[in-house]
Amino acid sequence: MKNKFDFVQVKIDYVDAALDMVLNAYIKERQLISYLPDADFSNSVKNSIKYLFENGSGFAAVMNNEFVGFLSGYKVDNFFGQNKGIYCPLYGHGVNSEYGLSLYAELYRYAAEQWVQEEYMTHAITVFTYDTPLVDMLFWQGFGLRCIDSIRQTSVLRLPSSLTSSISSGIEIRKAVAEDADILSDIHI
Repeated sequence: MKNKFDFVQVKIDYVDAALDMVLNAYIKERQLISYLPDADFSNSVKNSIKYLFENGSGFAAVMNNEFVGFLSGYKVDNFFGQNKGIYCPLYGHGVNSEYGLSLYAELYRYAAEQWVQEEYMTHAITVFTYDTPLVDMLFWQGFGLRCIDSIRQTSVLRLPSSLTSSISSGIEIRKAVAEDADILSDIHI
């Protein structure tokens, strides 16, 4: 028997349940990448989810009046070019593990229909590394692979002498500032 989900706009009442889903996903990610911080991010993530629910576009899956999943993102008017799009950050989605990928697929189908009606045609979702089944499901929903963020343990990097002799001594490494925006945008394109 197919589960019957109702889809509604996300609301502040769902923030705590959404937070639990996101933090559980982070715990799974830490099992794969052990050098990720074992810190309490709950307040920061909760504030991010609350801001997203108040300022973004998102939908919750509800079954028998119980919150069981969500998919939310920020509306972006010029998303990877001239297209309007939706960006769903890591803290912008999650589902009750009991319903898994089938709920993700239904949530995305519903959300995409709403977003396309508003002419938000490009959709991007950031997912954790451990969740290859979700990546595969999104691929079958029509997603490609825009980018991969790499994480490495913080430690001193020793370059072989064959490389260090060819590196220019004119390289400056510093925190980016607003005045660097034009240069950095050229790198992205």
